[in-house]
Amino acid sequence: MTQSARRLLWGVIALAVVVGLGIGFTRFQIEQDNRVVGIVMEWEDVERLARHSALSSEEVLSRLKDAGVRAISVTEDSMWDVKGRGDAGVSTGAELIQIADISGIIHPALESLAANRQIVPRRFYIIQRDPGRFQELHQDLLVALGPACVKLVGQGKVMEVTVDEPMVDQTGFGIPSRVVRILKNNDMPWIPRLRNNPHLSGTDLDVKLTFMET
Repeated sequence: MTQSARRLLWGVIALAVVVGLGIGFTRFQIEQDNRVVGIVMEWEDVERLARHSALSSEEVLSRLKDAGVRAISVTEDSMWDVKGRGDAGVSTGAELIQIADISGIIHPALESLAANRQIVPRRFYIIQRDPGRFQELHQDLLVALGPACVKLVGQGKVMEVTVDEPMVDQTGFGIPSRVVRILKNNDMPWIPRLRNNPHLSGTDLDVKLTFMET
């Protein structure tokens, strides 16, 4: 083998070694990243910690970040979450009629409907308390159920929702913007968990996720 051929051979070998080391290093980095375990906590647990520690949600998030929590999982509200937290009043038409018959008490926004006997027993009525949250609920329900099933009544302060009772637990009422705002302000990544509504199309899911991000 001539001197020039030997030099060419060693050059090829050196180049192969450099390329091999580069590929090996890249693979090592990828495998290391894949081995990293990210701790994810539920937003409900954040709120529970805040209640029991007398800290704000922001302070709890700061401490969790220091402890290694890398993201917060936020589950979409159900109708019962909205009612239990007091974001809006939620009743069936039958409940409203019964209360009005027994006590004569009816929400002012429903007085006209009640007087004209237009409250439908099997429909749900969502009554505004927080205007901002009510708007969010209206947007999410329009996506989840469609305009034919969600109607604004009572001077725009009440939603009349037509949905079968079994569908109620599968219907997502979105994620409160207050929660998203707290997470973003604290630079905490968050993972939205949408309810398993079989009637939602892929396009509907994209709309819901986009609305949550804004």
